Amino acid sequence: MTITYLKRGDAAVRELAVKFDGYDRENYRLSLTEIEAIIAKVSPCDLADIKFAQEQVRTFAQAQRDSMLDIEVETLPGVILGHKNIPVQSVGCYVPGGKFPMVASAHMSVATAKVAGVPRIVACTPPFNGEPNPGVIAAMHLGGADHRHFAADRGRLDGGLSRPRDRHSIGGERMTDTALPDDLLALLRKLDTPTVCNAIEVAQGKRGFNRFTRGTMQHSKPGDPATVGFARTARISGLAPPTEAPEVIRARRMDYFRAMAGGEGPTAAVVEDVDYPNCIAGWWGEVHVAVHKGLGLAGAVTNGVLRDLDVIDDGFPVLAGSIGPSHGYVHVVDIGKEVSIMGMRVAQGELIHADRHGAVVIPEEVIPDLKQAIETVIASESIVLGPAREPGFDIDRLEEVWAQFEAART
Repeated sequence: MTITYLKRGDAAVRELAVKFDGYDRENYRLSLTEIEAIIAKVSPCDLADIKFAQEQVRTFAQAQRDSMLDIEVETLPGVILGHKNIPVQSVGCYVPGGKFPMVASAHMSVATAKVAGVPRIVACTPPFNGEPNPGVIAAMHLGGADHRHFAADRGRLDGGLSRPRDRHSIGGERMTDTALPDDLLALLRKLDTPTVCNAIEVAQGKRGFNRFTRGTMQHSKPGDPATVGFARTARISGLAPPTEAPEVIRARRMDYFRAMAGGEGPTAAVVEDVDYPNCIAGWWGEVHVAVHKGLGLAGAVTNGVLRDLDVIDDGFPVLAGSIGPSHGYVHVVDIGKEVSIMGMRVAQGELIHADRHGAVVIPEEVIPDLKQAIETVIASESIVLGPAREPGFDIDRLEEVWAQFEAART
């Protein structure tokens, strides 16, 4: 099998999966609709047992996490030592399935990672007779997995050489099996953020999506296409002089630029000014716009200050918290960690969409369904917009078309 894989790659692994597992599909990630249908097969008693077991695991895991204290001490004037417990950005959990499914593996891997604060958890399990085990899927989902996948069990027989057919990465980078199709990228660049927010809720099949910025922001190029990219995150400050040595600050700035230049495109800078709402640091002006654009990023989102409006380059939109002359002691605080921009929390590698209205995080799980959801939103709104703009529109016509509108959105 190893020789077969080396010669023919993932195509061979797929053939072996069909041969031994009796299963194959274009996308191995389960949709929310599929997950709900599978969990419906779990008996009420088994589902109650899963929830009870996970509650015990969570309680103890939380007690363990609470015992891990961050420490910072000043051993001598100006000498500060310490340690901080920071969860990894992404984890992958394999839950054995097949003839002997191990539901408890999800409790001990997925649920504990969730308690630890890992922002992205990917769980996978093999099918048996062409179907996943309902109890395993329920445990993965209830444990807090962000993405649930089938794994071709026989793919492990090739000596561990098989690789995911799509890109995965760790260490603060994007961990996803979902590439951004060119047609979806082009479509998103033409849309405004309100439409994207509406489409996300349609794709999720529920109301309540809230991963977007709050308040009024400033846009450097209001007429430009929307910024769409996977986030390259960092935090800056400028209100007070840095306490670290100048060589440390200079080295971190170069590390920042290296980080911004990394990642698979399209990418966008998402930079939090930790001094908000008292930001004065001029991070986004003529020089940095030219540098970030030259490094290949699509644009920037920040809660900080934007300046040099008349001379900054075209083709690199900046969505900022304010506009001002800006100055100060600007320096990079950290790189690649989760940031908060006007109420919107963003982890490294998450997909963002930004325009003059604000910015929104596009959840990875909706990407495969997003184009169809956008088409649904536009088509359903036209049900009302068309008649509303016609002569003779009245309340009776509104009641008629509004019923059609609600039915189309459901």
